[in-house]
Amino acid sequence: MITEQEATLYCRMELKSCGLKDFSIVWIERSKTLGECHPWNKQIHISKECLRSPRLLREVLLHEASHALQWYEMGKTYIVNGRNSHHNNIWRKHCLTLGILPRRMIPV
Repeated sequence: MITEQEATLYCRMELKSCGLKDFSIVWIERSKTLGECHPWNKQIHISKECLRSPRLLREVLLHEASHALQWYEMGKTYIVNGRNSHHNNIWRKHCLTLGILPRRMIPV
């Protein structure tokens, strides 16, 4: 188990290396939703469930960081042709660049 403080430091280092140094981590009490990206607030929300596994924490963090990078690349939106496009080719590209599989659901 990783402490929240250790995980926050790790996340800050990873986000900085992704070019997201201004983003902060918000720890949430959820078990079904492992992470959420709120790029308009420069926040990534991560479930405390991720503290159980360094592998899970890394994948969830980079999954959400890919959403932040996607949001910027798409012009600060997720909308394409009037529809939300959260897991599109731009997001997949960022996942692969960051070294994770581009999958919508991360197995726990």
